Amino acid sequence: MKHLYSHSILMAFLVFLPFQFALNITETIDLASIRILIIGIFLVWFLWALFSKNLSFPQAYLFWTGLTFLFVVNISFLWAQETSWALRKILFINNFFLLYLCAVWMFFTKKWTLDFFAKSLSWSGFLSALLALFQFSLPYFMGISQAIAFWREKIAPFFLGNVFSDAVTQYSSWAVNIGGLTIFRSIGAFPDPHIAAFFWEICFVWSVFYAIHHKSFLYGVFSGIIFLALLLTFSRGAYMGIFFIGLGMLIFSYFSYKKAQTPLLLVGMSFLILFSFLPSNLIWERAVSSFSLADTSNQGRLFMWHTAWDFLQENPWGIGVGNYALEVLPSAEYRDPIYAHNLYLDIMVEAGVIAGILFILWIFQGMFVGYKARKETVYGWALVFSLGIFSLHAFFDTPLYSVHILPLFLMVIAGASSLRIKT
Repeated sequence: MKHLYSHSILMAFLVFLPFQFALNITETIDLASIRILIIGIFLVWFLWALFSKNLSFPQAYLFWTGLTFLFVVNISFLWAQETSWALRKILFINNFFLLYLCAVWMFFTKKWTLDFFAKSLSWSGFLSALLALFQFSLPYFMGISQAIAFWREKIAPFFLGNVFSDAVTQYSSWAVNIGGLTIFRSIGAFPDPHIAAFFWEICFVWSVFYAIHHKSFLYGVFSGIIFLALLLTFSRGAYMGIFFIGLGMLIFSYFSYKKAQTPLLLVGMSFLILFSFLPSNLIWERAVSSFSLADTSNQGRLFMWHTAWDFLQENPWGIGVGNYALEVLPSAEYRDPIYAHNLYLDIMVEAGVIAGILFILWIFQGMFVGYKARKETVYGWALVFSLGIFSLHAFFDTPLYSVHILPLFLMVIAGASSLRIKT
């Protein structure tokens, strides 16, 4: 068990997270390897903690809010139209909450530290960003069609599994047309650019604060590379989060850490280089289009929000986790990507208004813990900004059922347990 305490386990897990491979159990079922790994880690930790009589958890509102949210989600299968779909989603979420329990205990008992957590996320984000930048550059060597075909046939099945990769490519958002130019958005080993953006924006925040805390030029470079990959996802939800959280970080750096200029300067340089070499200022054009009601994507998202809101008004207790697609389209298949494209609406329309309120409260409690600890550790701010950018981006996408984002979110919010602030 001593090795489980080791920070090397934390580093290995977080670096493996974006590169996890899928196990093709049958022709119709593939399983993310991270789910099996989490069960193994949980069992080893739980049995050791139980027999050593050291199974203690923080008596804090933050911890119990998370478990209450899980309970409300779990019972939603009772009124689901398709119980099997609900139980599959519930099994998925509970699988990752095993990691949450383990991580809370690790941080609470100081076996893991936020400093090493930030370092591990820096490496995880940096390495996954390098793969994405390589992937983004492929069209310049083999053409856009050939690059997408290569990634779809040779790379995606390994990381995502045969079944899931087929579903992803069937509804692919890998390419985007901006100003008449078709671009292969940066995705790396992730299923789509939106999930990639969620991952890198959280890694970026923690990497920047690690660079600030250690005055490290190397980790400032890591931050810049992560940020570059994030920008090249062309995810407008991420751009919205970056804009508002970026303002907060700049204000923080000016008033609190005058010596934080190195990593922030590198980020600024990434902006300038990107805007200089990409034709027609594509990132700026993509960001501005977020506010255009004439954009078909924006129109579609507004329609989906309106549809979900109508269902919520009719069913304030929810329609059952995993069942929204059936309500919208009775002929829908399990993997059809039919969501409200707003995390809060998705949770409320499926698990009910109470579940949505609990989830929002949970995020705000985590941010409040970080804010309260801001004078004790720079990672208090990292907690505030990473949960803040997640919560803003979540207005436009739904990462709850992502094998990459759900565990990362749970580990970030579990990290608040190390700050020992009762809230």
